[in-house]
Amino acid sequence: MNKKNKPRCVCAPDCSNITWKGPVCGLDGKTYRNECALLKARCKEQPELEVQYQGKCKKTCRDVFCPGSSTCVVDQTNNAYCVTCNRICPEPTSSEQYLCGNDGVTYSSACHLRKATCLLGRSIGLAYEGKCIKAKSCEDIQCTGGKKCLWDFKVGRGRCSLCDELCPESKSEEPVCASDNATYASECAMKEAACSSGVLLEVKHSGSCNSLVYNFFQEFYIIFLESRTSSFIHWSGSQNCYSFDPPLLRTGRSKQPDGIDVQARNYNK
Repeated sequence: MNKKNKPRCVCAPDCSNITWKGPVCGLDGKTYRNECALLKARCKEQPELEVQYQGKCKKTCRDVFCPGSSTCVVDQTNNAYCVTCNRICPEPTSSEQYLCGNDGVTYSSACHLRKATCLLGRSIGLAYEGKCIKAKSCEDIQCTGGKKCLWDFKVGRGRCSLCDELCPESKSEEPVCASDNATYASECAMKEAACSSGVLLEVKHSGSCNSLVYNFFQEFYIIFLESRTSSFIHWSGSQNCYSFDPPLLRTGRSKQPDGIDVQARNYNK
């Protein structure tokens, strides 16, 4: 009852039987303070939310102990998940059960997709509901559940993604280097940029793109000019372009002042 003695709905799960008091990783890939906090979130807005494993959500399967017969796999966003390898999946009873995976393969049901994920040892991911089609752009793909189609130029396929997530203002999140070689304040900020542009972005690695050897490639790019007698390297700043030497070409070596050794293409004939 509220102050006006009128009934109201409240989320007050019974947490008395919970023995693990530490943080837990939810099925949504988010870390919750404890299992009771997760149960409250499930009550409020996520009825299918479950505990995946005890401890904070991780980016690797190392030190992840999945309950029961479930197996740890790492998805396309480098998050560790626990999935169950069902030996037998029931045959689909409706065409609405078909799912298109991120690998471009049509799966008969969510069960078949989970089974393939488990056997593969890494997440395949759901591109969109229904059978896979030969889409030329996101205009050919119909997303459901408020999702938006993002185009993956690397493989030439579309993927339906949630684009309603609001990024927290907290500065505690770690920056990430994305597949467009740009640094984003967080993985959430990267997803926000992807939703804004309609182009799929994925995490290449944690931290700034300027870190370690990426700093070298970020600050300089190589322009190769073909010549019949010689080749040379022109260095310029603040570009995101770099190239590795193909094994079948003759190579020269150029050493920068910072000591980083790179292979240069030699087009001498």
